[in-house]
Amino acid sequence: MSIGIRFDYEDSVRRFRQDLDQLAKIMARLINRATAGVKQRLDAYTTRAVDKPNAFTKKAWHHIPAKWQDGDRMWAEVRARETQAQYLWFLVNGGRRVPGDVGTNRSARDMFAFTAQLSPFDGIDRKYIKKLGRQLRSEKKRRAQYRGKRQALVAQGLPQDKQSKKMAKLRWAHVAKGDPGIFFGTIHGVKGYWRRPERLSGADRQSLIDAARSRPTRPNTPTGRSGIGYTKPGSKAELLVAVARETKYRETFDYDGQVNAAYAEHMTEAAFQASMAYERRKAQMLSTL
Repeated sequence: MSIGIRFDYEDSVRRFRQDLDQLAKIMARLINRATAGVKQRLDAYTTRAVDKPNAFTKKAWHHIPAKWQDGDRMWAEVRARETQAQYLWFLVNGGRRVPGDVGTNRSARDMFAFTAQLSPFDGIDRKYIKKLGRQLRSEKKRRAQYRGKRQALVAQGLPQDKQSKKMAKLRWAHVAKGDPGIFFGTIHGVKGYWRRPERLSGADRQSLIDAARSRPTRPNTPTGRSGIGYTKPGSKAELLVAVARETKYRETFDYDGQVNAAYAEHMTEAAFQASMAYERRKAQMLSTL
């Protein structure tokens, strides 16, 4: 019989590695719970901090979990997706946003600030803007064509009644079949694409003139040119797309505060002990199988 103690190097290293793996799993679980908590807090905060957030903005944040197999190089991450981050940058940091900055058209001289038709994500619909651009180019070409035809008609020196009949068929209200068309310009300081007011046909305008001149309150029946225009009464230009030279942002998104508060809430001694207890119970259950 011998008395003494024996240290087995191989068994000790194996147990040491098992302990390290268990610790790595504990830390990975703790880190992932903390980063998941940060994401949940940012998701909820975004719906409050962003004015009328659309579905695209609500999906800004995503979470990359830590892998315990990475050991002391493990990491987890919560970040905004690339496109949403370009917009959120100005809400977090504030500042003056101009064409060429993140989230804008780098080749444009203006930024789009409003569209009457929204994108599937309730934002600026650039396909709609391109459609309006094509429509405007086509309309300008067509208007110029019929303007030339009207000028040529006037140059013929026809009797007034014949000229009026032919001119009525060359006016835009007749040519476009009632579509007033669009233009790019500025009204009351707002620059952008506008739908023109509705226009009267020659016959409708004349009916208004005749009705106004036949009022019994008039002492004499007016003659000559009328002050009634071709714009349909009550019709106004409608804004389709607004552009701006710059947009100013205030720091309205407390990113650092929300992240730090959420991380501190989950990365605690109690959370570490809970993760350790979980891994121990899990190891005990596996050892009895």
